[in-house]
Amino acid sequence: MNKPAGPNSRSHRMRLLALLAALAASSLPSQALAQDPENEGPFRIGNVRWGDAPDGIDFITADDTIPPPAVMWDGSHAFVPNRDSGTITVFDLLNDETDATVEVCPEPLDGAITPDQATYIVACGGSDELVLINTASFVVTGRVSEGLGARPASIVVPAPGRYALVYNADGGTVSVVDLAALAVVQTIDVGVQPLVLRLGRSPHRPDGQRVHVSNQVAGSFVELVPVVEPVERRPAGEIPPLNEVVVLGMIHGRHETSELFSLEVVRDLVRAIDPDYWLTEIPPNRWDRAWAEYQAAGTVEEPRVRRFPEYMEGLFPLSRELDFEVIPTAGWTQPMSDFRAAYLDAYSADPERAARWAEYQAAARASAEALAAGGAADDPRWIHTDAYDEAYDIRMRTYARLFDMSLGPGGWVAINASHWANIERALDRHRGEGARFLLTYGAGHKGPFLRELRKRDDIALLDVGEFLDGLEGK
Repeated sequence: MNKPAGPNSRSHRMRLLALLAALAASSLPSQALAQDPENEGPFRIGNVRWGDAPDGIDFITADDTIPPPAVMWDGSHAFVPNRDSGTITVFDLLNDETDATVEVCPEPLDGAITPDQATYIVACGGSDELVLINTASFVVTGRVSEGLGARPASIVVPAPGRYALVYNADGGTVSVVDLAALAVVQTIDVGVQPLVLRLGRSPHRPDGQRVHVSNQVAGSFVELVPVVEPVERRPAGEIPPLNEVVVLGMIHGRHETSELFSLEVVRDLVRAIDPDYWLTEIPPNRWDRAWAEYQAAGTVEEPRVRRFPEYMEGLFPLSRELDFEVIPTAGWTQPMSDFRAAYLDAYSADPERAARWAEYQAAARASAEALAAGGAADDPRWIHTDAYDEAYDIRMRTYARLFDMSLGPGGWVAINASHWANIERALDRHRGEGARFLLTYGAGHKGPFLRELRKRDDIALLDVGEFLDGLEGK
């Protein structure tokens, strides 16, 4: 296989865009299709459109034996099934490298990435199974081999990521797989020779929960929609309880040497906050490994998680003392970080960009002066003020204006939006519980998150200063 084009290649970008094309079927007549009432499950048949044997999407691939890749949200990794060799090739698209080749199964035909970007799932047409691969370590983490139909050949994972839907090419069915249980929970008859599954969006379901099935022989186009689970009704006039949110800005390695904001202070703050959920600056695809290592040996070797003393010396030991659920929410990926570092190094050394680099350096100095004027760099009271966020933003506004367009998903606005998407998903999932959330990120991210949190009407933001007062009063 040829190496993929570099990250600045227009043909490379256009090829990725082509892979995201939707199946156009709006001009075909629509009619309802009755579903077997005994076949209950999380999905049901919505509409069926009949036409002249739609063939699904015509993907652009290197040759006839390579199915289309699945690409992570930030364009960092592409996972490509190699049908003949029974492997998955993982390409780092940002840095133009091959990261891994993973042996999976006979005839991998298609794959999909879960909404949290933690897992790539491949459908194995030669062994009638699914194989799950972690998107950070590229290690096989699970298999589903019982209950699937003959020759699974296409797969999608609708939001919020609880289920995978797999079409069985030789059986005319779609299997619904519970990803937590790694078990088939429903089988739906959709028509003769389903050819391709794709997620769809609409104004009514903007979260990508509809699934489209194209049947080649039957000449039909079937829509599967999630069954709406009954919602517990509240008495008239009763207002759902607000969730409480505390945002702690971390100083990472400086916690180890600071007296004002030491790791002991961090632990005492968390004890005082006593969260039900701890939203962390840990990528979802790295959490399972870190937690398993800690459970097995009392230490963590996962390299990204080890960077954060507040987790190594705070979260993990406190998990044995307090009762909270950890929710990893970071949108960070290693290729994105490497690409960003290389880009900024090249930018700073480019004589033609010297004036703009000097402009950024001037903004960084102005930001540092404003931060120093407000208080000590490790003073948690100063860190948890709006004035701190405004001082920090002096540098980052210039950074975003100069670099974000070229950095793409690694830019300041984009990475905060990626983090926030995971944070928002967690808050939405637990809406109305009356629970307490602790959100811990580097102090620079605190301002963008608070601006988004203040737009929500289902939470109450708690002042960190009140918890600091409580510590001083002891």
